[in-house]
Amino acid sequence: MQSPRVSFLRWATFVLVNGSLCLASLLALQHMVPVIRGEPASLLVVPMSVISAAAFAAMYPLLLRWRLRLQRAALLYAFFLLGLLAYGAWLTAWLGGEPRGFYLAFYAGHWFGLPILAGLGIVNLVLSPLLCPAS
Repeated sequence: MQSPRVSFLRWATFVLVNGSLCLASLLALQHMVPVIRGEPASLLVVPMSVISAAAFAAMYPLLLRWRLRLQRAALLYAFFLLGLLAYGAWLTAWLGGEPRGFYLAFYAGHWFGLPILAGLGIVNLVLSPLLCPAS
């Protein structure tokens, strides 16, 4: 299977749109959840924004290869899990090597992150004719 050609402009737009939505969601989450309201942005917003942007950048070429919506949803969830794994590793290092960083990342990531992921999925479904024109 020949891989489709990746347009830099579409790739950058995909990363920018999804990264911006993710950042806005994280900022809103930080202000709405009482437990993390007083925490610095370097605890959640900054690392998850960087991880999300890297995930979206790596995901786009793979997204072009898969045409079915279910495959793309599975790819989005797989990168969501990889992002939680990366954040769990960062949180574990931040906590001094305690493994509860992984537990916290996976539990809170699914509790608060799945609605954000569903919203990103809907936005990508609507924008897929623009960002992934072969789909």
